[in-house]
Amino acid sequence: MPSRDATETTLYKDGRMGYRLDEWAQSDTWKGIALKIIRVDSLKLGMQIARDLFGPNGIILLRRGVNLTEAMIRSISRLNYASIYISDGIGDDQSVIEAEVIPEAKRHEAVNIVKQFCAASSSNKLSQNAGLDVSSVVKAAKDIVQSVMENPNAVISLIDLKSFDDYTFQHSVSTCLLAVVLGRRVRLPIGNLEDLALGTLLHDLGKMTLPLTILNKPGKLTLEEFELIKSHPRAGFDLLSSNRFISAHAKAVVLQHQEKFNGTGYPKGMSGKDIHINGRIGAVVDVYDALTSDRSYRPRILPHRALAILRDGSGSHFDSELVDTFLQMVTPYPIGTHLRLSSGEEAAVITVPRANIHQPIIQVIADANGQPSADKRVIDLSSGEIQIQSVLEAE
Repeated sequence: MPSRDATETTLYKDGRMGYRLDEWAQSDTWKGIALKIIRVDSLKLGMQIARDLFGPNGIILLRRGVNLTEAMIRSISRLNYASIYISDGIGDDQSVIEAEVIPEAKRHEAVNIVKQFCAASSSNKLSQNAGLDVSSVVKAAKDIVQSVMENPNAVISLIDLKSFDDYTFQHSVSTCLLAVVLGRRVRLPIGNLEDLALGTLLHDLGKMTLPLTILNKPGKLTLEEFELIKSHPRAGFDLLSSNRFISAHAKAVVLQHQEKFNGTGYPKGMSGKDIHINGRIGAVVDVYDALTSDRSYRPRILPHRALAILRDGSGSHFDSELVDTFLQMVTPYPIGTHLRLSSGEEAAVITVPRANIHQPIIQVIADANGQPSADKRVIDLSSGEIQIQSVLEAE
């Protein structure tokens, strides 16, 4: 194993040995880019987009590297994104591209497929011969599984920022990706992974039967409204029950993702290992992605806090073995996270080593007085020379 000393750490790229950390930080491969998640209402002219922005039909509207104009900021606001990734530095964003478990274009293609499938089902057109052919969703599920199989040691080191308008469909795809990575980690066979992927893509199908006024309500739900929300697993299962192209294992995610390990969930109040493994995985990933997403009624929760919530629910809400595995595959400090260090300096996470996701590699961007860093030095937190004091909220 390579040394974890800050000047000796070896970085890996697609399984191949890369630069040593000190060489890499000074090389042409590293141009000093640092990312930050910025709320849309805080965007300013000239800021540089760090990740492609997609429209409602999966078409790229603004490409990474573009400097924002007033017209672009208005367009982003109309797309109903709460936050986007902005470049703090200059140069190459290859570290972000490499961190993607599946390409962004493929992710948004899957979002569009799920959106069409849900629209067809809610219009009572979902059948073998009408509406959207179910094979499109099956193929999307298999494509996601294939991407994960090609990247077996994947860790989740980016946050998927969603628009309010397409939240349900984007959430379904993000949840699917998390589920497949987790399923791979617990050694589910590929056929089981494909069932898991299909089920998580469709796990919120039943929400298509609910009024948008309830789904997007900014305030607290009434008891009657919450009872309607609780009907969505059964409603989704019923929509799929007669479809012979979707296996019982996939349908289990749809029906059981709101069950809790201690038996206090819904719709059946199942407990422990009586809940299908796909339902137990669905419960973990559904909650994590929902917590870390901006919603119309609350801002997103930072990943390290969301992971703490999962940890607190281990053994009660969630299967503890699955939570333990999940905590080893999702970093609490994704790329673009800004940190306050024990030195008082501010730094940005620039990459997350697969072998040590809790101690990322960071770049100092401001000194203890808040002034821009002169040297923008790169630090491997596993060296122990400095610690994280706090995580900074998005602007």
